[in-house]
Amino acid sequence: MARWLRDRIRALLLPAALLASLVPLAAAHAQTPAFTGEIAYDPPVDLVGDALSGLTLRSTVLLIRHGVRPPTSTPKFQVYADAPLPSDWGVPDGYLTAPGAALVGTIGNFDRILYAVQGLLPASGCPRPGDLFVWANNADERTEATGQALVQGLFPGCGLQAGYSASATPDPLFTAPYPEDTAALSAAVLAHLGGGFGPVQAEFAPLLAQLNGVLGCCSTALCQSQVGDASCSIADLPYSIAPSGNTLAFTGGLLTGSSLAEIFQLEYANGFTGTDVAFGRTGEAGVQQLMRLYTAKYRLFDRTPALARATGSNLALQMLDAVEQGAGLPVQGGPPPARVTIFVGNDTTQSAVGGLLGLDWHQQSFNTDDMPPGGGFGFELLADRAGRSFVRPVFITMTLDQMHAGQPLGLRSIPLYEGIALPGCEYQHGRLCSLARFVQIVGGSIQPSATGPISYD
Repeated sequence: MARWLRDRIRALLLPAALLASLVPLAAAHAQTPAFTGEIAYDPPVDLVGDALSGLTLRSTVLLIRHGVRPPTSTPKFQVYADAPLPSDWGVPDGYLTAPGAALVGTIGNFDRILYAVQGLLPASGCPRPGDLFVWANNADERTEATGQALVQGLFPGCGLQAGYSASATPDPLFTAPYPEDTAALSAAVLAHLGGGFGPVQAEFAPLLAQLNGVLGCCSTALCQSQVGDASCSIADLPYSIAPSGNTLAFTGGLLTGSSLAEIFQLEYANGFTGTDVAFGRTGEAGVQQLMRLYTAKYRLFDRTPALARATGSNLALQMLDAVEQGAGLPVQGGPPPARVTIFVGNDTTQSAVGGLLGLDWHQQSFNTDDMPPGGGFGFELLADRAGRSFVRPVFITMTLDQMHAGQPLGLRSIPLYEGIALPGCEYQHGRLCSLARFVQIVGGSIQPSATGPISYD
């Protein structure tokens, strides 16, 4: 991160740090983390320092994933293990945990500081009209609760509420609401896999065998129910692709292994230790190795271009609208204009938009295209002194160790905030686009038949 930004943050937070020393420690941590010392990590591309060469931030739009949650169904995944999964998450299956909410609030607090030093948000007090818009997926408690934790971290004490659809039906922004030829989508996925499931089974058999060892899988009863034999491994679980509404549902060894590996990562991110992380049978490095199953699942299945267009076009269009509004361009049907626009979805949402645009991210402590809880990507609109507009794709997340420790963010502990490449962008090896080129790339990637009106009521 640029020295310019570090000095601005230090100057901004010195009065806040003095104030925090006068209030109880818990309250200080909830609202103002301590910023002292030198920054421990410099991203390979100088992001905010571009202000020194004439680029200034005008607006930003982000798509983040919900925070840490327990398994979506502990009984569903318990059958694959010979030891009990953790039961002390403190919330029902699939809900945002208390540590997860705290981590999201920490990210929001850092975002506030990050954007305040660039003049996008006020350094103190509550937001001005047009400063902030946050909209969460209404499908799950964890996305709605993440949106709320985020706005509280951004502007504590202001009584803000994150928005989400009050409809009993899924929000079309985060789903695939329009009819699709699911047979054609299935064929596209199979072609993306190399013509069938065989290549996937062969490539990931060794990693699934490693997962078997961690789980103590598989029991005779499970094998008989799944494959009709007395013995089996997760790699033997049969693969299938089936229609699910206007999109597809997948089953098979890699898919099951992906979910189980993700559970281990979530355990670690929630602050669990010992036998509550992968049963104590592998360390953090082992969990991250198993998480290759998770990223492979999304790369091979969900990021199939035809499927990504069907599921991600609506949200990609709204993100494009947010960028264009920030540049003063006329937009019909976009989100409410704001300097900072944040959508809160899940990993499937991020994978769809990322796959649609060919975005890849490579973050310390994570595998390529991992989608950490609370992390996300987006687009920053910048302008030069002549008024010309540019767009910079970015990814921001806490490290896995920061999550595990519940660590406040500060100058000694900053999140990963890095530029990523959008294929086709003209500058900085794809990390910076002219606005016109960005509109052309994103607009040309969207499938019009998979878009429609969005209500933010």
